[in-house]
Amino acid sequence: MPSANITRLWNTFHPVDRAFLRLIIGDLLLLADSPIDWTLLRTAISFWDTQRAVFSFQGSELAPTVEEYAAFIQRPMPTRDIVVPNQFDMIQSRLAILLDLRDEEIRCELQHGWEHSVRTTWLIDFIHVCSLNARGESYQRDACHGFLLLIFGTILFPHLSNLIDGALAQVILQVVGGLSYVEVVLAETIRSLDYVREDYGEFVIQNFQDSLMGSALDWFMTLKAGDVPTWTNLSQKFLNQYRYCAETPTTLLDLSMTEMKEGQAFEAYAMEWRGRAAKHIPPIIERQQVQLFHSTLRGAYYSHLLAHTSSFSDLIEARKKLDMGVKLGRIEGPSKKKDGETSKKQTAGTSRRGKDTTIGVVNSGYQAS
Repeated sequence: MPSANITRLWNTFHPVDRAFLRLIIGDLLLLADSPIDWTLLRTAISFWDTQRAVFSFQGSELAPTVEEYAAFIQRPMPTRDIVVPNQFDMIQSRLAILLDLRDEEIRCELQHGWEHSVRTTWLIDFIHVCSLNARGESYQRDACHGFLLLIFGTILFPHLSNLIDGALAQVILQVVGGLSYVEVVLAETIRSLDYVREDYGEFVIQNFQDSLMGSALDWFMTLKAGDVPTWTNLSQKFLNQYRYCAETPTTLLDLSMTEMKEGQAFEAYAMEWRGRAAKHIPPIIERQQVQLFHSTLRGAYYSHLLAHTSSFSDLIEARKKLDMGVKLGRIEGPSKKKDGETSKKQTAGTSRRGKDTTIGVVNSGYQAS
C-alpha cells in the first residue's frame, strides 16, 4: 500500500484542498496508517454467497444488505441513484469525467493491458502534477478527485498492489456529488465482494505464489495449470507435499547433528538445512541459525568461515571467496583436507597393522622356544 506516497501527496495540498478532502474521508493520517487484515478479508470473501448475496457460516446467514443496515442503525437509508458500473465504456467515461481528461487519454491508459484498471504509479504522478499547479483559493478539483480515487483504490477497496479498479470512479462521483458516504461505501462493498468472489480462486492462487520462496517456489513452478485448476486442488497438493513439516518438528539437536553429504553443493546444503530449521518451534532468529549452521561445517569450511557468521548472505559470499581461493591454489580446500585426513588415517592403520604383525612374530618365537 502506497501510504508513504499518500502522506507525501497530502503534504503538497493547500489548506483548502485538505479541508475538502477531510469532509469526505475524515482523518487521513489515521486512515492511511490503518493496517489491512488480509487474512480476515480473504476469510470473509470465502464465506460470501454470490447467488444469495449473504455471508453463509455453516448454515447461519448474515446479509449486510442496505435494508438490514438501515434497520440496524434505526433510520431510513435512501438507495436511489446508487449505480453499479461494470461495463468498460462506462468506466472509461466516468474516469474521464472524474479526472477531467479526454476520453483518448483514459483509453490509452486502460488499454495498456490493464482492462478496467489504472496504474497506481500513473495516478500518483497525475495527482502530484495537478497539486503543483494550484491556482487561486478554490480547491484543486482534479487533484482532489484523483486523491480520492487513490484512497478508495488502495485503502478502502484494494484490488491489486499496483492497480486501481476504474469502477471506483463512479463511487467517488457519487460521494462528491452529495450522496451519503456510508451508503455509497456499503453499495460498493457488496459490489466488490461479488467481483472478488468471481475471481477468488485465481486471486488466491496468485497471492499464494507471491508468498513462496526457495524450494517451495521451485516446487510450485513445476505444477501445471491443469493440475491445480482451483484453490482447493492447490491447497491439497501443498499439504501433501509439505505435511511432514507439521508432523516431524525439528529439534536443535537434529540441526546440530546434520552434516553436508559428500559431493553436495554448499548452497544446496545451506538451503536444505534452512528448510529444516524453519520447522523448529519456536522460530530461531537468523543469527542463532547461522551460528548453529556453522557448527555443522567441517574442515576448511568451518575454519575459513568462522569470522562470517553475522548472516546467511554474509556466509554465502564468504564461501564464494573461499572457493575462488581454492581454485587459485592459495587455500587448501575441503576436498584436499579430507584426502589428507584419509591418508593420515591410512598411515595410522598401516602402523597399527605393522605393530600387530611384530607382536605376532614375537609371540610365535616365544611359543617355539
